[in-house]
Amino acid sequence: MKKILIGALVALFPALLTAQNVDVDFSIDKGPIKPLNGVNGGVQVIYAANTTGLIKNARIPYFRSHDVGDNTWHGAGHVVDISHVFPNFDADVNDPKSYDFYYTDIYVRDIINAGSQVYYRLGQTIEDPNNTYHVHPPKDFKKWAQICEHIIMHYNEGWANGFNYDIKYWQIWNEHDHSKPSCWTGTPEQFYDFYETVYKYLKKKFPHLQIGGPALLGNPSTGKAFIEAMAKRRVPLDFLSWHMYFHTVEAFKYNVNFFRKTLDENGYKDTPSFIDEWNIKPFDLSQTMYNAVLNAAVMCVGQYEPVDMMLYYDVLIASPHNNIFTLEATPKPAYWTFYSWGQMSALGTSVEVKSDLAEVQVAAATNADKTESGILITRLNIESGIPQLTDPNIRIPRTINPKMDVKVNVKGTKASNIRVYMVDGTYTYQPYPVEVEQTEEGCVVTISMARMSFAYIELK
Repeated sequence: MKKILIGALVALFPALLTAQNVDVDFSIDKGPIKPLNGVNGGVQVIYAANTTGLIKNARIPYFRSHDVGDNTWHGAGHVVDISHVFPNFDADVNDPKSYDFYYTDIYVRDIINAGSQVYYRLGQTIEDPNNTYHVHPPKDFKKWAQICEHIIMHYNEGWANGFNYDIKYWQIWNEHDHSKPSCWTGTPEQFYDFYETVYKYLKKKFPHLQIGGPALLGNPSTGKAFIEAMAKRRVPLDFLSWHMYFHTVEAFKYNVNFFRKTLDENGYKDTPSFIDEWNIKPFDLSQTMYNAVLNAAVMCVGQYEPVDMMLYYDVLIASPHNNIFTLEATPKPAYWTFYSWGQMSALGTSVEVKSDLAEVQVAAATNADKTESGILITRLNIESGIPQLTDPNIRIPRTINPKMDVKVNVKGTKASNIRVYMVDGTYTYQPYPVEVEQTEEGCVVTISMARMSFAYIELK
């Protein structure tokens, strides 16, 4: 009966059930594992839910401090934003009494205690474009920069009973190019003036820090306009940050290469490219297994494409975009993507990989002496082709989900013990049976993968 069932499936889906090859060569180093499992939001430590331990275990490298002043935080309305920390713009910029650091100190402390670092957004939370309060161009650009100077001093130099956290990345503003005036009510030219003023002031004060931005919406035309304006003004970009909401690996690749190419063409070949917001769109797919697997696929691709950091939006447990934690602070399936990437970041060095099939993505890492290694492998197949963002009736099929054997050809590792952890809607990062065949150069791991699934292969 079992053979007949398999034969029937082969007849129906011959292309899907043919074994596909993935090659991983641990002898060929491809540079450090990138910090692609960063996030937006903060550590949940109030009420009965606490995400500190899960964040530590996933080795989340950075939390971007944007859109955190909501009802998941004590002190909502008093966290991070310039208008929260420095509520009276006419106050004395040099007087510690002009600043309210209380709740932001707690926010930053909890991130540090979870083993992560802050990627600090200097600016404002998005607002309703029909009723804006704090997203107008500041009335004094230099004073706004001086306020930021004292915030940096507070968290890095101990000013005003502060700290010495050595926060490296400081991002100026957020989405000035939003199609609705919900983040910036001024003109693009006003923003260019503002960015130039703030960057030059802060970089002179803190030449050792990375001052960048501006958290572009991700629109190629407005992004290109900003880069060209900074090049014309000869304003350095310590890093360029931009956003992307998408639902295919192909769209991700396109934008990553577009922004890298645009930077290079404008003299910014050494400027890192950061995606400091990303998630799926349409948003109603955010809680699906499709999104969980897409997260893993994008990280695998991002390791070998020209992007330098990624910060997922977001992990506040009450957020509709959060696909990582439940309201009880337990892991959702997508958490294990970030956890697996944390395992590879601890190993340190990425290695050469190759996949024969577009729907299978892979990334791999090893430690210095090749005694411990890891492979993240994903399969993301859409039954009726790739849906279009313009389709209002987009649905991810949940019907037939045939499995496909993927053969992972492993070379160049001294590891002899292999364990596989699967996430596919049935398994949730649990040990998964596979076939292992030893070869002269290493081994072949044959893993049966569902249409929407990812697995972490641990080699020790």
